[in-house]
Amino acid sequence: MFNFVWQVPDFRKDQGVEGDQTLTVRVEDFAGNYDTIQFDVFLDLTPPSITNIDINISNTIHIAGEAFTANPNVTICGTFFDDDVSAVWVVPGDYNETTQTFGDKKYGVIQEEDGDLGFCVEVVLYDPSAGGPIEPFMYNEMLISQINDMVIFVQDEAGHVSSKPLRVYRDVAPPMSPRFTLSAGSSGT
Repeated sequence: MFNFVWQVPDFRKDQGVEGDQTLTVRVEDFAGNYDTIQFDVFLDLTPPSITNIDINISNTIHIAGEAFTANPNVTICGTFFDDDVSAVWVVPGDYNETTQTFGDKKYGVIQEEDGDLGFCVEVVLYDPSAGGPIEPFMYNEMLISQINDMVIFVQDEAGHVSSKPLRVYRDVAPPMSPRFTLSAGSSGT
């Protein structure tokens, strides 16, 4: 048995070759004897669509399109419109309180439900109280402890990868003390 490896041309989407194609392999010996085999293949030149993924982040509330949580972890779930997704991951991965570092990435679980392809990945967020003093900052008059910036990556069976940034605000700071102003009425009471 012999194994052969050959390079496939670098096709571009604008060449109009995406879709069903027939691959013909011809094997010939020195005497001129040959055999031909044909394979039907699908040439995929399109990365998975991530702009149309419906993403939900558990344990959060949404204010003005931003996700806020006091929880130590969130589950990011979504539904795909592509049917050939092979992998989903989030960068960075889980936060490790012991080493005070993030994992490189965290893979999600791809599942099919009611004919739709979807995914879920649970991510441990940064815990500011484990890594030193909390340095809160203001966000639209709210005291926030930590921004967790992530990127979700989606890979299809052809190896194309698309990505989308995500942000979760982790709020573990206590609320600000309310301020009251009392004024006496015109009668002095």
